[in-house]
Amino acid sequence: MDKNIKWYIEKRVDRIHHSLLAKQFTVTSVQDIEEAKDKMISLLSSDKSIVLGDTLNFSSDDFTSKLSMINPDIIDIKKRRELLTCDIGIIEGEFVTTKGEIILACDFNVSLGLFGAKTIYIFLNQNAVVDNFPHAVKKIRERNEYYMERSIKIGNHSENLSIGMIENGRKFEDRIHIILYKTDNLEL
Repeated sequence: MDKNIKWYIEKRVDRIHHSLLAKQFTVTSVQDIEEAKDKMISLLSSDKSIVLGDTLNFSSDDFTSKLSMINPDIIDIKKRRELLTCDIGIIEGEFVTTKGEIILACDFNVSLGLFGAKTIYIFLNQNAVVDNFPHAVKKIRERNEYYMERSIKIGNHSENLSIGMIENGRKFEDRIHIILYKTDNLEL
């Protein structure tokens, strides 16, 4: 990879990291998606109920089997009441704004991120940066087919696509933890 592009990517990740910290989220930056999974596993304990939200990147058999080793009773995301009362929720954020606002899509991720779980871990890709909420909504609507396909694959299909935003982590101190993972490809 070109040295200038690599430098630009690193600076952009640093800016997003600082924006999230300014919004009082707990933030951990890791090198890639595999390190993000390993970091998540290291943060969990067997005495807490766990739910894994709508995500293709983190619902692989390898990752879910590691989660099951920690707690074999991972809550099925289709059990709505348990979703809202679980100890730990693991979801994937769709976008983060340059001001550090987290954008979520799909019913269970939005419900879990906004209303459920005592502690939320949100995986965010460094390339999921948008200028603002309307820009994120536009990108999500452009990719509506992907989200519908994803919900069918996960077994959580609904007719409409929910979109939510977590503006900051101030209201519930130490509730929302971000794992910001890096990728080598650059999306502008």
